[in-house]
Amino acid sequence: MIDNLAILQQWLEAQTAIVALTGTRIYGPPHPEHGYEPEDDGSALVYHDMPGNVMAHAPIETLRIQFDCYAKSTQDARALYGAVYDSLHAKPTQVVGAGEVKASHQVGTPRTLRDDETGWARAIVDYEITFST
Repeated sequence: MIDNLAILQQWLEAQTAIVALTGTRIYGPPHPEHGYEPEDDGSALVYHDMPGNVMAHAPIETLRIQFDCYAKSTQDARALYGAVYDSLHAKPTQVVGAGEVKASHQVGTPRTLRDDETGWARAIVDYEITFST
């Protein structure tokens, strides 16, 4: 079995355009860590795998990942989405740790919204990402 989310975490932490906007605020599911505030802390990236079809043909697996780009403004959330987009489309295979991000495909268009309760801006986008070991 491929630990896709561990590979993805390592890959995201190696992307300078993403890290320039988030620092160390790259989180696995489901939300930013407790106490996170975009106004004080800056942008954050949260990812999680989505239910549905997973294509698994060892040693290659493709699954759907949702990225939530949190920020203090919709412009900043869209800028973080842009960094994710650019990084995922930069080159076909990127080796990290024990695995590879082989390919990616954006599913649909990004959605931008603002949470009424917290006031946080968020851009949401889904990708199908192919991993291998």
